Amino acid sequence: MQTVLLLSDKSSGSTALQYELLRHPSIRAVEYTMHNDHETLYWVKAAVLLEQPAVDFVEGRWPIRPREARRDLEALLHQNVPGWT
Repeated sequence: MQTVLLLSDKSSGSTALQYELLRHPSIRAVEYTMHNDHETLYWVKAAVLLEQPAVDFVEGRWPIRPREARRDLEALLHQNVPGWT
């Protein structure tokens, strides 16, 4: 099994691309996410945990607190990656 993360900016067409990819029978989306359209916001949460400059985010601030980002990523991995502890 291979994992592919689709990284994109807001309103870039990634949802359309995702749904086109999901038409293939061998491709499936994450089973668990707390967001819409199978979005995980993985890169945003990872950037917050890596303390990337907030200036790169909309309105120049992190969209989520580091503790919440860690909790969300751990839940995402635990529920979507077999054997993740």
